[in-house]
Parts: sequence; C-alpha cells; structure tokens
Amino acid sequence: MESSILSGTPNIKLIESLSKAYGISPLELGTTWDGYIRDSRADFKNSYASFLEVLGFVFTSQVHPLKYYRSQVGLSQVGFCKGLCIHPSPVANFERNQQRGIPHGLSIACNEIGWSCRPLKTAVAQWRANGYADRTFLSA
Repeated sequence: MESSILSGTPNIKLIESLSKAYGISPLELGTTWDGYIRDSRADFKNSYASFLEVLGFVFTSQVHPLKYYRSQVGLSQVGFCKGLCIHPSPVANFERNQQRGIPHGLSIACNEIGWSCRPLKTAVAQWRANGYADRTFLSA
C-alpha cells in the first residue's frame, strides 16, 4: 500500500487485490487510505514550519528553495515526500530545476493542509532571477 503513496489514490486493481487480502471492501479500503493520507499530512503540518515561516519574503540562498526548506526543517527528500504522501520524482525534478512549476502533488498536499505555495513560488523566482538556477544544470 505504501508504494501507492507515489501515485495518490491506488488504482482499481490494486484496491481490489488489497481488499481481498485484508478481507475488507474496496470502499472501506479507499476510505482508510484517504484517512491515512489526510492524517499523515495533518501530522506533517503540525510537525514542521510552513514555507513562509522558513523561506520568508526575500530569498537569497544559492540553494534551491525547496532543498533549503528541507534542510532547515531536517528532512530528506524522501522524508518530505513521504510526510506529505506525494511522489518524489516531480519533487526531485523541481529541485534540479528540470520542472518549472510547483509539482502538482505538492500543490494539492499544501492546499489540503492550508499552506500557501506562494512563498515557495516567490523564492524560486528570486533564486532563478539571481542566476543560481543556471548553476544547478552545471552541477546536476
């Protein structure tokens, strides 16, 4: 089931297989899964500072803002993604500046916990405007 964190709601075949294995209905499994994601994200919100609290209004670090955020709150990329129940690949691509916008799963997770992605978007724009994004390609 944990591998389904990577893609959001598990696919129908996976739900059917798991519901048979655990002896519960697909509806009950889906409800349990949704509750797990909601609870995990709520725990994340209660355990870590928001993007605004860490990144502030003016970002000057040479490190990608999401990497900087994670380092300040003591999370690995996998820990960050697991805590928010999102797929790590788009996050990795975003941190390498290979994806321009905030990863969709991250936007959804932030919306669900009441965090604004605006401070992260602003910090990334400042980071790119300062020319630090260009250095990411050289070191990747």
